[in-house]
Amino acid sequence: MKFFFSNRSYRQAFSLVLAISLLVAVVFLFFLPEQVPMQWGIDDQVNYYAPKYLAVLVIPVVAGILGGKGLANQNFAYLGYSLLSIVVTSGLFVFICVTY
Repeated sequence: MKFFFSNRSYRQAFSLVLAISLLVAVVFLFFLPEQVPMQWGIDDQVNYYAPKYLAVLVIPVVAGILGGKGLANQNFAYLGYSLLSIVVTSGLFVFICVTY
């Protein structure tokens, strides 16, 4: 992960990751349904829905927590975890956009 951010300070790289997460969140605001399924039961039925704005808020919050955790010790691995959380959450939201 350090290779990708090699000529940036950790604070700049962290800001870039947060900007990416906010951009992804704004894009999904236009495509997700008003009620986003958040939990499926064993019978393949949705057990819990969340409002669209609350569900989209997960992306920057998780990225911020993971990236901010590495801010204290300048650990670039946490930025990798932040990017991974953005990718995984985005994949889940794409699945929801396509199926609901």
